Amino acid sequence: GGQKARIGLARAVYADREAILMDDPISALDAHVKKRIFKNVFLNKLKNRTRILVTHAIDFLHLVDSIILLDKGKIIFKGNYKEVKDNMYLKKLVSIHLGNRQSLKEGEGPNIEDALLIDLDDEKEENKDEITDGDKTSGETEKKPGQFSLAKQEDTIERAKKGKIITDENEEINKVGIKVYLQYIAYTGGWCNVLLINIIAILQITAKSFTDLLVGSWATAADQHSKYWYYFGFYFGFTFIAAILSFSRVLILNYFSWIATKHLHEDMIASVFNAPINLYFDMTPVGRILNRFSKDLMTIEMFMPYIIGFTYNTIYQLIFTMVLAGIAVPYVLCSLPVVVFFIGWVFIYSISAAKEVNRVQ
Repeated sequence: GGQKARIGLARAVYADREAILMDDPISALDAHVKKRIFKNVFLNKLKNRTRILVTHAIDFLHLVDSIILLDKGKIIFKGNYKEVKDNMYLKKLVSIHLGNRQSLKEGEGPNIEDALLIDLDDEKEENKDEITDGDKTSGETEKKPGQFSLAKQEDTIERAKKGKIITDENEEINKVGIKVYLQYIAYTGGWCNVLLINIIAILQITAKSFTDLLVGSWATAADQHSKYWYYFGFYFGFTFIAAILSFSRVLILNYFSWIATKHLHEDMIASVFNAPINLYFDMTPVGRILNRFSKDLMTIEMFMPYIIGFTYNTIYQLIFTMVLAGIAVPYVLCSLPVVVFFIGWVFIYSISAAKEVNRVQ
C-alpha cells in the first residue's frame, strides 16, 4: 500500500499539472514518512499548484487553506482551520483518532489542538516498531509464523476467484481497421512519404522490367554480335538503376519504420506513465506491458519494412506484367477479374492464419 502510494504521488508530481487530485496517498505511510512528504512535496514542491487532498488524516488540517468535511457523500462543513475546530463531526473523528492512539482517557473530552497540530520539523524516528490491530482483543492468542487456517485459505481463494483483479488479454478477431493504417502512416511522416515510396517502387519495377524486355530483344536480334556493347550497356544501365532504386527503397522504408517506432514508443510511454495505478497496473501483468515494449516494437521496426517492401514489389510487378501481357495479347485481360478474385481470396485467409501464428509466437 505505501509503496504504491509513493509511486502514485511521484507520478503526479512529475506530471506537472496545474491541479492535482490526491486520493489519500499518505494514509498507508509511516508517521515520519508522512510528515516528510507533506512538508517537502505538498507544501514545497507543489506550492504553486491547486492541491486537493482526500484523506482521513486529521494531523495536517492546520496546514491547509480550506477544509471540506463529508459525511455519506454530503458536505457538512466548509471553512478554514479556525472554523473547523468547533465542529462536532470533527470532534468525533478526533475522539476516534485519539482512541486509536490509546491517548484518550475515559470521560475526558478530545483535545482538538493536541490532536491536530503536528510538528513537521520533528524528524525523529521511533526505534521500536508498533504493530496495532483494531480487531484484536486482549485475550486473543497470537498466531505464530507458519500457522495457517485452512478454512481461511479456502475462503480467500474463493473470494479471489469472484473478485479477479488481473484482466484476461483480449484477442482481436476482426480485421485491422483503417484507422490503424492511417495512424501508422501518420507515424511514418504522412502521405508525402507514402507517395515517395510508391514512386521509387514504380521506377524500380519499371527499370527491372526494361531489363527483361531488353534481354528478349537482344536474344531475337539478327546482329547480336555487332550490337553487343549496345545491348550490354543498356542492360547494365537499367540493372544498375534498378539496384540503386531497390536499395533506396529499403533504406527509406527502414528509416520511416524507425520514425514510426520512435513515435509509437513515445506515445506508449506517455500512456503508461499517465495510466492510473488502480485501473491499469493492478489489472495488467508486467509481462504483458514488457511484451508490448519489446517484441511488438521489434516487429514493427524490423519486419514491417520488409513486409511493406515485398507488398509494393508484388503489387507493381503484377500490374506491370498484366499491362505488358495486355499490350502483347489483349485477350489475357479477360482473365484479370479471376486473378484478382483469387489473389483477394488467398490474402483474406492467409492473413487470418498469419495473425494466429503470430499470436502463438
